Amino acid sequence: MEREIVETYEVDNVCIGFNPTISVVQGRQSPQSLTMDFHTEKGWIRIRLEGETCGLFNTRYKQHALTRIEE
Repeated sequence: MEREIVETYEVDNVCIGFNPTISVVQGRQSPQSLTMDFHTEKGWIRIRLEGETCGLFNTRYKQHALTRIEE
């Protein structure tokens, strides 16, 4: 996948919400999710990760964080 920066914002506040539980609702599972709300000069921007993408983010972030802790 080619990465292209569309827009860059300076952030002055962030709120993070994480739902680690996969629950069953009406016979189907709701995916694990992570939301990140960033406050910018243009207002709040939300990024929501679900399911496999959320798991991939968790794995990569954990690897990154553990590397920084070891330094």
